[in-house]
Amino acid sequence: MNSSLFLFLSSMMLGVMVSLCSNNLITIWVGLEISLLSFIPLMCDGNLLNSESSMKYFIIQGLSSSLLLMGLMTLIMDMINLGGLIISFSLLMKLGVAPFHAWVLSVVEGLNYFCLFTMLFTMKLVPLFIIGLMNYELMLMSALTMIIGSISGLIQNSIRKLLAYSSIYNLGLVILCIHDSSLWLTYFLIYGFILLLILAMIISLNFNYVNQIVMMEFNLSKKIIFWVSMLSMGGLPPFLGFLNKMLIIEFLLSKNSLILLVILIFTTLLVIFYYLRLSFISMFFSAMLKWNLIKGSSISLLILLVNLVAFPLLLALKSLT
Repeated sequence: MNSSLFLFLSSMMLGVMVSLCSNNLITIWVGLEISLLSFIPLMCDGNLLNSESSMKYFIIQGLSSSLLLMGLMTLIMDMINLGGLIISFSLLMKLGVAPFHAWVLSVVEGLNYFCLFTMLFTMKLVPLFIIGLMNYELMLMSALTMIIGSISGLIQNSIRKLLAYSSIYNLGLVILCIHDSSLWLTYFLIYGFILLLILAMIISLNFNYVNQIVMMEFNLSKKIIFWVSMLSMGGLPPFLGFLNKMLIIEFLLSKNSLILLVILIFTTLLVIFYYLRLSFISMFFSAMLKWNLIKGSSISLLILLVNLVAFPLLLALKSLT
């Protein structure tokens, strides 16, 4: 932690807070630019691949910010429908929602895991907040995002790309309930918490590709706890991630959106399938070993306990209230 890192982190969080606490679109745009210009230096650590990813991210975010500013100018000229449409497309591009998702996959490969978490979670709060204030229905974009995020993740070997497609898929679910502020914020915070647990395990295990976890000679208990976290991200009951899917299913049933409910169920099954496939591949290579979870580190056991116990506790709390 040096002075430059502290400066950029604090100014990035300041930009996010300025946008979330503003009551006009110009100030929200200013906060977005502050957070963007503070996040770009955090992405550059001297590596050529990091510099390429930061340049791609800057170009895409700069283009979407320009479209956002043009949409604001169109609103000032009393062209409400056109301005709202331009703003919506700029925010969807900034988020990486399908069909504007291709840039996410080329950017994530050059990021460290701290910047990956920041890009997939922190930098998406403000655009989601703005979309939630608008009255546009994005059901088609949500369905397309869920389908692309679930199918494309089946063929991925890179952990970063797998998490990127998982983020794209979860963005589709967030956009599905974007006009219910409490619901999408609850969903997104739980998603960010599970993503943080997974990245903590990845950093402790020090691998970047799926085949490495099969071949590496590390503690089997850590491997099991890692895949429990991955299954929680996929939404397999009784893990914490299933609470998100249950909330969205309950929301769609209340809206009588049966088509979107069917799409949600099938795409969720695909997501669970590729997480289960990776889990089985990992475990089959260690089938002859004795499974001993007691020897895991305290952090690993805490992550396992959170994924197993948090969902029943939250469900009981919801039923009591």
